[in-house]
Amino acid sequence: FRAQRLEELLDTPARIYYKYEGVSPAGSHKPNTSVPQAYYNHREGVTKLPTETGAGQWGSALAFATAQYDMECEVWQVAAAYRQKPYRRTMMEVWGAIVHSSPSDVTDFGRQLLAENPDHPGSLGIAISEAVAACVTDPNSRYALGSVLNHVLMHQTIIGEEALLQLAKVGETPDLLVGCTGGGSNFGGLAFPFLREKLAGAGRGQFFLNGADTQTRGFDLVASYAGIALGGGNLDLSLAANVTETEVTQLFTPAGSGLATLSTAQVFNQQDISIIEKWQPEDRISLNGYYSLGALSVNLALNRYGEYAVTDGGTQVYGAKVLTDLRVGYDLGDSISLHVGANNLFDVTPDRNTIGNSRTGAIEDGPAGAIVVDSAGVFQYSRRSAPFGFNGAYYYAGASYRF
Repeated sequence: FRAQRLEELLDTPARIYYKYEGVSPAGSHKPNTSVPQAYYNHREGVTKLPTETGAGQWGSALAFATAQYDMECEVWQVAAAYRQKPYRRTMMEVWGAIVHSSPSDVTDFGRQLLAENPDHPGSLGIAISEAVAACVTDPNSRYALGSVLNHVLMHQTIIGEEALLQLAKVGETPDLLVGCTGGGSNFGGLAFPFLREKLAGAGRGQFFLNGADTQTRGFDLVASYAGIALGGGNLDLSLAANVTETEVTQLFTPAGSGLATLSTAQVFNQQDISIIEKWQPEDRISLNGYYSLGALSVNLALNRYGEYAVTDGGTQVYGAKVLTDLRVGYDLGDSISLHVGANNLFDVTPDRNTIGNSRTGAIEDGPAGAIVVDSAGVFQYSRRSAPFGFNGAYYYAGASYRF
């Protein structure tokens, strides 16, 4: 699909396409590997596939796949997700899977953890351990995993193969691929077919070299003072400061290489140097205070980001800024508490961008006509570097209940 409204919102000349894998029966790309894993295990006479799952995508996909071949499926789901996502559990059970909250009372390892903590939240590592333990004790079972492994990545390359054909139909060849990465099969499955095409007929490439020596000097300061009596309450203070200066001391190109005939300025320009020396503040100071008085608590944090500079066509110096975070809480009893607060209380943003912009200028309606467009550029803030975000203040309020 083409994300035309996103392109309009970003006011970008880029053409953005996205590939949506959520239309599969299980709601994700995972059946790309769960179905072949179930198929090949079924051909080998395996009757049961135990596995683990976190949020439930892989467990749902394997339950769907085993249902196609009349196989058993047993899933250990991380306990926190098991409680938070009952519909995922129901989906797995509709396809015939047995679903356990992990740690469970089915394996020795699970029983050991529950004895130590009956409310254990679980983890993927624990769930994997229980699923593997179930396989060891059952000769008709084989463990199935939905990410990380080589054969999973091979199955998921169907994503990239499809994308190649789909983009070819509209005459597009992407300049950039973007994908989320956990175990890696999703992004690898998308990217590897494109990488194959690139290597088969590479039109351009990138190289990396150790072309600069640098020297970094600075110091860190951390101090705290707790238990200050104030107004009948208690105040804790903490201070952290860092000053760091990095300097490029020498540039060079590797002797005996094809780059040796080039000047260092051709390989390592002023922008490259500024990335190392100037793009981050040389100093950062954080002061935090926590005050408590009975049921009332107040947390105030001041964060100062020092001056920094960006070279991008020209050079712009961005001024130091102080961000203020505030949180006020009040306990209504042993179980209920209320809180309000703000991140970046005073709505501080980095200095506006004046360099390295694009699509600047004005468009007139004919000679000496009315100005139709008058743009300062796409990037109001630096697209290269910023020590904190430009979204401004964030205010919130909430309540919590402790069971």
